[in-house]
Amino acid sequence: AAQLEERRAVRGCPLNNLTLELAFADADFQASLARIFDRWQQEIEKKLKQDMDEGALTRSKAGPLAAYIIAVYSGAMALCKVHQSSAPLLLCLSELKQRLAAP
Repeated sequence: AAQLEERRAVRGCPLNNLTLELAFADADFQASLARIFDRWQQEIEKKLKQDMDEGALTRSKAGPLAAYIIAVYSGAMALCKVHQSSAPLLLCLSELKQRLAAP
């Protein structure tokens, strides 16, 4: 959010921008994008499992939670782009923190 404010222009998430524009247009490009999103989800899932094992995060299904986090971020960045503001990202971050801290 601080970087968005620093730049004074929100161009959105480059990965989301590419996905929205090109995923349907080219099957090879779509497959490459899917691999990137899959890797992103795997890394987040790995960290969530670690946090759950250490008791820092309430037990949940790490895979669906990782997908949810990516979807929240992606949607928030789209809203930031359309509003040219970091406010949607900050709102979503606040909500996500509350949901992750819930028992």
